[in-house]
Amino acid sequence: CSLRLLRLNSTEVISAALIPKRVMLEEGKTYFWCSCGRSAKQPFCDGKHKGTSFKPVKFSVEKNGKSFLCRCKHTRNQPYCDLTHIKVMGKKLTGQKMS
Repeated sequence: CSLRLLRLNSTEVISAALIPKRVMLEEGKTYFWCSCGRSAKQPFCDGKHKGTSFKPVKFSVEKNGKSFLCRCKHTRNQPYCDLTHIKVMGKKLTGQKMS
């Protein structure tokens, strides 16, 4: 796995998973969502973006609750899932690249 990561372009996003992660988020706590897909602590950042063009997305919530966080890394509503993973799955199945 680590050799594969070394060969990746530092601007290439990795889909960590093709389904979102349901997480409990706490009011008043600051979170850092992984935007590159390299983190071993998905969907949260663990610093593996260093040396790439990616930065984690800092966010917090106004009240305690469960949310679905994106792991395909193509959402247009970072860090939340917007169902883009369905499009990503289709493109992967047909061999098309994400635009």
